[in-house]
Amino acid sequence: MNNKYSIQQHSLKDVFSILGQEEQSSELHVSFDEEPITENPFPYPFRSDTIGIMLITKGKIKIQLNLVTYLLEENDLIIFSPQTIIQVLEIIEDTESIGVSFTQDFAQRNLLNHSDLNVLRFFTVKEKPVWKLTVEKRDIFFVLIRNMYYLNLNQEAFYQKERIAHYFNLITLEFMDVFRKDIKEMKMKTSRKKQLVLKFLSLLEVHVKEERGVQFYANKLSVTPDYLSKVTKEASGLSAREVIEEVVIMEALDLLVDNSLTIAQIAEKLNFSNQSFFGKFFKKKMKISPKAFREQHK
Repeated sequence: MNNKYSIQQHSLKDVFSILGQEEQSSELHVSFDEEPITENPFPYPFRSDTIGIMLITKGKIKIQLNLVTYLLEENDLIIFSPQTIIQVLEIIEDTESIGVSFTQDFAQRNLLNHSDLNVLRFFTVKEKPVWKLTVEKRDIFFVLIRNMYYLNLNQEAFYQKERIAHYFNLITLEFMDVFRKDIKEMKMKTSRKKQLVLKFLSLLEVHVKEERGVQFYANKLSVTPDYLSKVTKEASGLSAREVIEEVVIMEALDLLVDNSLTIAQIAEKLNFSNQSFFGKFFKKKMKISPKAFREQHK
C-alpha cells in the first residue's frame, strides 16, 4: 500500500500499470491516445530509474520534481530524469498527454551515433525539466510519438525494431534541437536567484547525507545563510533549513521503507550523532517515531 510519506521506487511496468496501461516491454513504453487523467494517479512521491518524455496535449496539471513545483499546460514538454523525485500535486483540469519512457540501456543500444552517447545528458538536465514548445515543434513530436506508438504495438510490422530505433533517434534529435536553442536563452533569462536555488538543490543531492547546516551550503555558494534562506523562501516557500530538513526526511523515509538497515545505521548514514537525535528529529517532522513508521510499512 502506498503512503503519502514514503518515496516509492517504480519500474517502467509499475508506472504504467498504475496509469491503467498495459505493459509494452521492460525497456520501452510509448503512450498515445489514452484516456484523460481526471484523478491523481501519484499523490505520493516516487522515483524511477527510467527516462521519460511527456507532452501535454490538453489540460492543466501541477507536479513537483525534486521539491520544485511546476504548472504544466498544453504544449509543455517534460523530461523526467532517472531517480527524480516525482509527485503529482493537483489535476487542475482533465489532462491528456503523450510520451515515451525508456531505460538508459535501451537508449545506448538504439542511438545511431554511438560516438555521441553523451547525448543522454540532454535527457538528464535537471536545471530545466519543462520546455514550452512552439505549435510547429509540438506537431513534429506528436507525429513522431504517434507513429512510434503504433509500431511498438505491432509485433508483425516490417523491420519493427529498426523502425522504432529510427523514430527514437528522430525524437532525440528534435529534443536536442529544442535544448540547444533554449539553453542559451535560459542562461540569459534565468535570474541569479533562481540559479542560486538550482545550485543549492544540486549540492543537496551530493552532500545532504553528510551536511545539514545552512552555513555549509551558503559557503559553497559564496552567499550568507540569511540570503540563501531569503532566496529559497521566495522560490519554494521554505527557508534553506526547511528545504534541507525536507530532503533529509525524504532520504530517511526511503531508508526506513527499505528495511536493509537498522534505525541506528540509518541515523549514522544520515550523519546524526546518535539514534536518539535522529528519532527526535524524525518524530518532530513526521509526528511518528522511526520505529513506528517502519512497523507500519512492513
